[in-house]
Amino acid sequence: YGRPWSRGERRQLFDWMAAHGLTTYFHAPKDDPHHRAIWREPLPADAAAAVAELISDCRRRGIGLVFALHPGLDIRYGSADDVRRLIARFEQVAVMGGCDFAVLFDDIPGVLAPEDAAVFGSLAEAQASVANQLQAWLAKRVPEGRLLLCPTAYCTRMANAHLGGEGYLSELGRCLDPDVDVLWTGPEIISREISQEHLESIGRLLRRPPVIWDNLFADDYDGDRFFVGPYAGRPPEIGPLVRGLLLNPNNELPLNFVACHTLGQFLKAVASAQPTAAWNPRLAYEAALGDWLPSFALLSDTAAVTRDDLTLLADCFYLPHQHGDLTV
Repeated sequence: YGRPWSRGERRQLFDWMAAHGLTTYFHAPKDDPHHRAIWREPLPADAAAAVAELISDCRRRGIGLVFALHPGLDIRYGSADDVRRLIARFEQVAVMGGCDFAVLFDDIPGVLAPEDAAVFGSLAEAQASVANQLQAWLAKRVPEGRLLLCPTAYCTRMANAHLGGEGYLSELGRCLDPDVDVLWTGPEIISREISQEHLESIGRLLRRPPVIWDNLFADDYDGDRFFVGPYAGRPPEIGPLVRGLLLNPNNELPLNFVACHTLGQFLKAVASAQPTAAWNPRLAYEAALGDWLPSFALLSDTAAVTRDDLTLLADCFYLPHQHGDLTV
């Protein structure tokens, strides 16, 4: 949520991602009207050109783009026309070279409209029906492509509150094509920790390892906060328990340098022979701050921003659930 980034800002992000070994950009700006409000309409020429430029910008840096749509506010799951319109929008992007797609059902009412309730037995069944039709199209159109789905209950707190109905996640896992990836934020919308035991449990429930859609750095829910601490609270042994790892960012592009830098270090540890020994969040954070410091060189005509200055600032705006060491 919030003002979508400019092309220049996204190019800066892609440069950071490429520098730190991050390989996937998930394009889902909630307040871009073509993403959510007018998802049924084809992309007009200027918006289509912007997406084509994004795909090209990513490809030049070895980054894959996932193109997402959010139809959940007003989709009619049983409408063949609505499914056709979703496929048509994805087809526009496939023609440009896009191969990975996502359909998002987060942040919507957890009940079916009356006309859909007459067709489907549950919200999970209805959403799986749409996703399975999209997956069938993708398997023929772009066999190497991936389809991701964000469920309406996308964390344990929501599932325990029965958002989407009793047994929503279990039924979604049962009904959904096994090739469709499912996004998951952890025990909470903004999870302080995501344990191996938690991931094993949700994997059994969904009948597939989830893709972590991590809100650790997201600040769109509070305009007075931002987060420039390290990627933390997730064990580096998670590799076999997930199908991928995505970060939702701070809304302010420059504040995501440390997030990208430390996530890259985390993923190197995940891929190492001894993940636990290879990963120290605080050391990763300190290395990231050292690389970020030159960006502050022009901020003052009288006194340079020092490493201690930057560390204190970042420790004050560390992570959602904790401050850094220098604020204790």
